[in-house]
Amino acid sequence: MRFVASGNHRPWFVVSAVSVSTLALLLTTVGIAAAAPPTKTDNTVYFDSATYEVSEGDGCVSIGVDRSVTKGKAPIVTVATSDGSATVADGDYTAVNTTVSFPRGGQGSFCVPILVDGVIGEPDETFTVTLSVSASSRGWIAGTPATATVTIHEATAPSPPTDLTAELVSATVDVPYVHLTWTNPDGYYGAYWIGKSTTSSGPYTEVATAMGISYDVTPAPSVGTYYVVAAMNRDTLSSYAGPVFAAGYVPGSGLYWATGAGTSGTIKAANPDGSGVQTLVTGQNSPFGVAVNATHIYWADTGDDTIMMANLDGSNPAAIVSVSAGSHPYGVTLDSNYVYWTNLGGQTIYRANLDGSNPTLLVNGTGMLEPASIAVDGTHIYFGDIAGNGSIMMAPLSGGAWQALVGNQTYPFGIAVYGSHIYWTDCGDNTAANGTIMQADLDGTNVTPLATGQAHPVGIAVNSSHIYWANANSGEILSSNLSGGGVTTLVSGQSYLNGVAVAP
Repeated sequence: MRFVASGNHRPWFVVSAVSVSTLALLLTTVGIAAAAPPTKTDNTVYFDSATYEVSEGDGCVSIGVDRSVTKGKAPIVTVATSDGSATVADGDYTAVNTTVSFPRGGQGSFCVPILVDGVIGEPDETFTVTLSVSASSRGWIAGTPATATVTIHEATAPSPPTDLTAELVSATVDVPYVHLTWTNPDGYYGAYWIGKSTTSSGPYTEVATAMGISYDVTPAPSVGTYYVVAAMNRDTLSSYAGPVFAAGYVPGSGLYWATGAGTSGTIKAANPDGSGVQTLVTGQNSPFGVAVNATHIYWADTGDDTIMMANLDGSNPAAIVSVSAGSHPYGVTLDSNYVYWTNLGGQTIYRANLDGSNPTLLVNGTGMLEPASIAVDGTHIYFGDIAGNGSIMMAPLSGGAWQALVGNQTYPFGIAVYGSHIYWTDCGDNTAANGTIMQADLDGTNVTPLATGQAHPVGIAVNSSHIYWANANSGEILSSNLSGGGVTTLVSGQSYLNGVAVAP
């Protein structure tokens, strides 16, 4: 450093080639302190809260992720959940492991889906979320809080509905339905869950969800059914209202049978489980042998020597065939084109068109046969002959010569064909419960008793899952599976049972 003077001017300070350290020393010497070099501070990323709360059914919990500086390039931040008392395995929430997206100039957030586990009365549960910053985001670190706790509050069930009723509507409509009604709980106007079961104890399966305070189950089930209704909110279901039973009969869906002697005979029906017993036709003269198709019921009025027909609901009963006096028609069966019947007294088998026209003799067993029950398949007629020791017989579907398939059967008053088997009733002694439900192959081989100890069974019907028969002496209609197991009483208290049929 040197002073330069010129004329009368004040000297100037001239600084040249002076190091920073020298200058600092000089400034210190004259009492001016030098500032220290600045220290760089990392930017931070953190949750906007250390705790979050959510209720079951809220859908998700939204968690904010803040950054200390919103300008410039956003850091790469990963968030992940981990179980606490709330677990993914128990269906409390859905696991999340994702990268947070930051809008330009703004903060980030993410959502953890919260589930409804359907468990009522459990305590609140928690899980944890943690954030981390990628090493590639230089100048950024995880701040506080980098870990947060989420508390899931237990679902709150709504109050259950009350005054649940069920009514089967079938007589005045083309398609029967069950009309359900209930009362709002505490003025609740939300959605309702409707369940059904064939037993009062359940389990109940969903029929529908409905708004309002009524619902029509269309079409009505073909078996007696129990119903429950529960109020539902976004969290869970209330307890059930019910169960209530939809009593009644759905036409064309179940069982048909004949009862009564003399002119007090009736044709009755019930759902396949035996519920909803209905009297369809009255004033019949010793009705026997019932058959049914998709539109009509057929039976034999033995006392009046007629073949009868009515609509499935019992309306418009009419005699469609009149046979010779004393012929005593007994067994009746159907195929898609004809009605077939046996004349027990006349010892013959006939068929006619489904409207009763064009009666045709198929089997003439005068002096040899006493054909009682009858069944057909696509190729043959099968009938129970009660003459002598009793036999199961077969003839061509178009009529002609017959042959015995199985002998020594006591009064086979019921016969049915399904698939590759014949089924029939061996009535046994009329004064004891020693009747048997029998089965054989279509050629009469492999004769097998399926259910023993029956009280004079006089009618039988078969479908894809069950065998049905009528025990005349006990006044009961029973069923079993196709192998004879699981024998169940469906209908009781019937007098003079004479045949049974099941809807196709």
